[in-house]
Amino acid sequence: MVFAVCAWAFWPMGGVWLSWLLAERLRFGADERFARERAWPVLRGAAEFCLDWLVRDPDGTVGTSPSTSPENHYLTPQGHSVAVGHSSTMDLTLISGLFTALAALARRLHRTDDPVVAAARAVLPLIPEPATGRDGLVREWIDDAPQAERGHRHLSHLVFAYPGDTPADPRLTAAVARSLDDREDDSTGWSLAWKLALWARLREPARVSRLLGLVLRPAPMESAGERGGLYPNLFGAHPPFQIDGNLGYVAAVAETLVQSHDGKITVLPAVPPEWRSGRVRGIVARPGVAVDVAWDTKAGQVRATEIALRARRPAGRTQVVVRAGGREGRIDLSAGGRVLVDPETLAVSPPLVPDGSTERAGR
Repeated sequence: MVFAVCAWAFWPMGGVWLSWLLAERLRFGADERFARERAWPVLRGAAEFCLDWLVRDPDGTVGTSPSTSPENHYLTPQGHSVAVGHSSTMDLTLISGLFTALAALARRLHRTDDPVVAAARAVLPLIPEPATGRDGLVREWIDDAPQAERGHRHLSHLVFAYPGDTPADPRLTAAVARSLDDREDDSTGWSLAWKLALWARLREPARVSRLLGLVLRPAPMESAGERGGLYPNLFGAHPPFQIDGNLGYVAAVAETLVQSHDGKITVLPAVPPEWRSGRVRGIVARPGVAVDVAWDTKAGQVRATEIALRARRPAGRTQVVVRAGGREGRIDLSAGGRVLVDPETLAVSPPLVPDGSTERAGR
């Protein structure tokens, strides 16, 4: 059954979306107290809600019904524009990510026999993964209904690509790129920030460059409608002002400089060509490593000139794989301190030097 209302006012997954923030903090090196006292009750409670919300489909999978893909619509066979249907990709992605995070946290806290954890672990394989549909785009609902609004500003169906972990399947990543093209570049401030982060995840510096011009353009105070840019006080336009555009831009910039979602710390994955040289200190990568990096451009290629790493909370054996310039190197951070890495060989450049960096929140 579908309804023609609730495009933006109905979203039971809002709490699940927020729980992802706690799960990510765990991946960025949160301590045991945070894991036990803050993350565990929230993730467990959200999972318990989702287990009750999910419905069993005739093909043996599970889904959500009713379901929305926030603020977007699709067309019914009769040509009506409606917002509520069955199993949006965002719903399924958020629940799958939550169950995966809960399972990891349960292992960390030695609570794998918890009944909610066991139930979530059993249901997880039944949740459909993101898939391509008509025109090679990522399906926004599992039924792959036609779009009601081409170029819609929301990118909810791409949440698995960012802030999710971006799948390695080349067909699915190609569908993400095609879906971004389908939604077009121009949009409101927060939507531009999300697109910027997505193109960074796809490691497309030229596309990052295109969006930077839209993000940083002036947004006249008298302008109306949905348009991005910056007001004279540097607030991101929607309009009206939404902090998502400003904070999302910072997150996207961090994603162009350092990525760590795939288990490796990748340095300078999507630096746009106009940033010919630069330096950043204290970007935090998973599993809780502060990264300093400097770069310049030679023969049109961005290359790292300095790399330094430091485990923020050394605890036992801490090893990471660093990737830069098409090479990889395994770095041991167990001894603590700030470790210099040779940008050419990705080997440790001894000796260890005392840490004097000032960290900034980042990704």
